[in-house]
Amino acid sequence: MQDVTIRRSLDRNNELFAMHSRQGRVMMEGIGTSMEAERKRAVQAVQRAARTVDPPPSKNPLDGFPMPHVWALVVTAVTCSICCVMMVVYAFDKCTFPNLMLSNYIIYYPANMLANISWPLYAVTHAYLEFLLWRRLVAKRSPAARIFGQTFLYVALPAWGAQLSCLIWGIEAYPMVHTVIGGVYGATWTIAHGIRSLHMDHMREDLRSGLAHGELARFCVNVRLICFWLECAFGPFIVIGMCMKELCPIWIAWVCCVSEHIFFVHYRLLLTTLSYIPDIMLLDEDLAVARAEKEKEWKIE
Repeated sequence: MQDVTIRRSLDRNNELFAMHSRQGRVMMEGIGTSMEAERKRAVQAVQRAARTVDPPPSKNPLDGFPMPHVWALVVTAVTCSICCVMMVVYAFDKCTFPNLMLSNYIIYYPANMLANISWPLYAVTHAYLEFLLWRRLVAKRSPAARIFGQTFLYVALPAWGAQLSCLIWGIEAYPMVHTVIGGVYGATWTIAHGIRSLHMDHMREDLRSGLAHGELARFCVNVRLICFWLECAFGPFIVIGMCMKELCPIWIAWVCCVSEHIFFVHYRLLLTTLSYIPDIMLLDEDLAVARAEKEKEWKIE
C-alpha cells in the first residue's frame, strides 16, 4: 500500500515537472518570437530612415532633370541658329556680294569663334540623340530600325562630319575643297531626312514601330517632308551659285545666298531638327519609367 502511494506521488511530480517544462518552453519561444519581431521592426525602421533621408547616389547625371533629351535637342539647335545670325551680324560689313554665304562670314573674328563652338556642339548632341533613338528602335525590334540606322550611319554622320570639316578647310584658303565639302553636307542631310520622310514615317501608324505617333508626330513629319522638297527645289541654285559665282545671272546669285541662309541653315536647324521632338520625347519617357522602377525597388512594402 505504501509503495503504491509513493509511486503515485512520483508520477504526480513527473507530470507537474513536464507541465512546468512545457510552460517554460512556450514562454521562452514567445520571448524569442517577440525579440525577433522587435529586431525586424528596428531594422525596417533604420532602413526606412536611411532610404528616406539618404538614398544611394545615382550614377545617371540626367536623374532629377525633366525631359533632358528634348531640352538638349532644343537648346543646341536654337543656340546654333542664333549663333549663325550673330556671325552674319558681326561680319556684315566685311563681305560683299556675291560672297554672302555663311562660309564667307565665318572666316572673320568673332564669327569663327562662334562657329567653332556652336557647330560641334550641335553636331555631337544631335548625333548622340539619334544614336540613342536607333538603339531604342533596335531594342524594340522595330521595322524602322534598319532604315533609321542606315541613314544615321551612312548619310547623317557624313553630313555632320562634312559640316565640321568646313571649319577646317575654310572657303578663303581652300575654296574648291570647301565647296565640295559644303555640297556633301547639304546633299547628305537632305537625302537622310528625305529617305526617312518617304520610306520610314509611314510606319508610325503601327504601334509596334517604336516611333512616335499622334497629332504632334504627324505635324512634325509633314514639316520635315516640306523641308525636304524645299531643299530639293533650291539646291540647284546653291550649286550654280557656288560653282559659277562670277558667270551666273545676278538673280541666281541672290537666290543662292538667300536660300542658303534661310533653308540650308535656319530652316534646317530649327524645323527639321526640332521635328524629331516627338521621337526624342520617347527617350525621356523611357528614362521616367526607369526612375519609377528604381523608386519602386527602394519603396518598403
